[in-house]
Amino acid sequence: MLRAITNVKKIPIVYPPPYPTNGTEVKYFYDKDLKDLLSTTKGYPDVEEIDEFFNQINKHTCLNFTRSEEIKENKIGIYFMITSYTDHVELSNDENKVTKVSLTRETYKDIFQIRFYIGLAFGLIPEIQRIDRDRELQIYDTNINARFKPYFNMSNYYYKFLKNTDYDFASATHFPNYFGSTGSGITYKPCDYRYEEMLKANKHFVYSDFRKINNIYCKCPKKNSCQHGGYYSKKDCNTCKCPAMFNGDNCEKLIETKIEGCNEGQTTLTALDDEQEVTIENIKEDCYISITATNSSKVVQIIVEWAQIFNIKGCVMNPRGEIKYRKDKGVEGLYIQHNVSESFELKALSSEVFVKFHDPFSKSSLVFFYRQVDQTEDFPDLTKTCKEKNTEL
Repeated sequence: MLRAITNVKKIPIVYPPPYPTNGTEVKYFYDKDLKDLLSTTKGYPDVEEIDEFFNQINKHTCLNFTRSEEIKENKIGIYFMITSYTDHVELSNDENKVTKVSLTRETYKDIFQIRFYIGLAFGLIPEIQRIDRDRELQIYDTNINARFKPYFNMSNYYYKFLKNTDYDFASATHFPNYFGSTGSGITYKPCDYRYEEMLKANKHFVYSDFRKINNIYCKCPKKNSCQHGGYYSKKDCNTCKCPAMFNGDNCEKLIETKIEGCNEGQTTLTALDDEQEVTIENIKEDCYISITATNSSKVVQIIVEWAQIFNIKGCVMNPRGEIKYRKDKGVEGLYIQHNVSESFELKALSSEVFVKFHDPFSKSSLVFFYRQVDQTEDFPDLTKTCKEKNTEL
């Protein structure tokens, strides 16, 4: 039976481990059996792929993790090991205890699940536990293995590190839709099926993950004046960390592009009540476009008309469009990664929309329309499930 779970079960509050934030090295290490498994067995990710998660976290937060060959369980760190039972993360609660990440051999084959559990090791919660999740996805309750159901329980506590953030399907803490399955089918599906492609579109942590980790460990005392989802970090409390599309002292500027194929160089647009067209084609670099409603009380509606995406199998730099149409520009926008032959509308949620199109081969194109409309949904509306809202369409 397919249904949206709206009841909130009492689940424990997650208290993040007290990892030092002053630049002190924190060790992470692999159990010998695990290291041998990853190094010698076909079908498993390399140790270096897991190391890269920590390299990214070191680069984008105030934490400093280094891999150690010497295992010390009496000092704070992260210890990866193999279990024959259920995957679990045991968080450290003092400086003389490690966080233990215990996963089965089968789970270690899946880099996306490893990424998810590493996110938990930093005190993050599964994205699917957010209190606004019912407007984003539907859960196949009967397909969930009983041992994994706690991961699907909606939180009844609003974590401060999630303040003013939106749902992010590309987050490291958004596990794949086969996670926790009994084997009878997927455990959930996004309300908008186009987000399904985003669930495994990135093998790394995304901007919103680093922002959440910073909100837990690296907050600055000064008020956040960064725009478009930017934030200050303890590494430098005078400089805004900005999402990839933005720059400027306060993340107030969209990266500028004036190439002809990027809507004939017209990249700063204002939305009127009537539809207007944008065409991106034959570009040789990234194309960035901003669209702002003329009337600040209205929101921007995007209608994706057509896309032709030239992909090369296995290429990590394949063309991709991204449309940031939610209020929080720090989460990943909807990806356009494949051909679009039937037009579709995106929810009108914000008075500003930003579009990025990346095409290293100069063989892809995207056409969409935009206009300003009255705001019809008061977000966050936590009383409606996406099943109910789909019925209204």
